[in-house]
Amino acid sequence: MKRPAFLFFCLSVSLLFNTFFIGLLVSHAFPVMGGHFNHSFAAEERLEHAVTALDPPYQDKVQALLAAHEKETKAGFERMHHLFRQIEETLTAPKFDAGKLSGIRQRIDDEDKRLKTSFTGIIDQIAGTLPDEQRIAFFSKALPQPKSSGDKPENEKQSSK
Repeated sequence: MKRPAFLFFCLSVSLLFNTFFIGLLVSHAFPVMGGHFNHSFAAEERLEHAVTALDPPYQDKVQALLAAHEKETKAGFERMHHLFRQIEETLTAPKFDAGKLSGIRQRIDDEDKRLKTSFTGIIDQIAGTLPDEQRIAFFSKALPQPKSSGDKPENEKQSSK
């Protein structure tokens, strides 16, 4: 390579690496800005936040339901954490036991299903507890809103074509 071409090549590679590392630093410094999993609140946090849309007597009822659900959810996550520890132990054991690993994975799947069922159950309980006006106010605040009123989910856009 001639000297100017080599210099241009080195500068281009340097620019590419610097851009990559700056992007990496920025993405770690601001993880909630952009990205695939950009949610302002997790589902449970959105429910807790939406309680403020309710009249005071209903706030107490819904907060009590959410508190009971939170205890159940924490217990479920603790059970799953224990199961993931068992997977680590199984995978790093001197002798691999595929049957044990399969059993642990099944218990994780069962616990995951139980947690999802619990979450949908709390939604049902809240909806059944509130009168229509309060239910609409609560879930309007709790559910994620589209970016604009004309936005449709991708699957609806494709089916309307």
